[in-house]
Amino acid sequence: MIPFAGALVPFKSLSAAPGPDSTLAQTGVGGFAPTGGVPEPNIFQSIGVEPIINCRGTFTIIGGSVERPEVRKAMEAASKDFVQYDELADGIGKRLAELTGAEWGLVSSGCAA
Repeated sequence: MIPFAGALVPFKSLSAAPGPDSTLAQTGVGGFAPTGGVPEPNIFQSIGVEPIINCRGTFTIIGGSVERPEVRKAMEAASKDFVQYDELADGIGKRLAELTGAEWGLVSSGCAA
């Protein structure tokens, strides 16, 4: 019965114009005030999405996971340069193969894709 509970909750259309009490009308898109007001405390709540407590682990359907500091550091370092995607995929595949002892490796875009 739990999967059907979502069907009972009224659906708000994304194309509907925000009303006068709407968070988007008060703070602008993304929770940031358009003219220097106080931003919303949570960017998700500012667009009507309620954050959840993750008791399941890493699942793409609930936002993947919070990155470790090492991952954020690597992402920051990688964001400073441009590379050919084919070369990047090949280099990562070779490195994954080295780390795992496999013949080849591949990074997928996650189960939601």
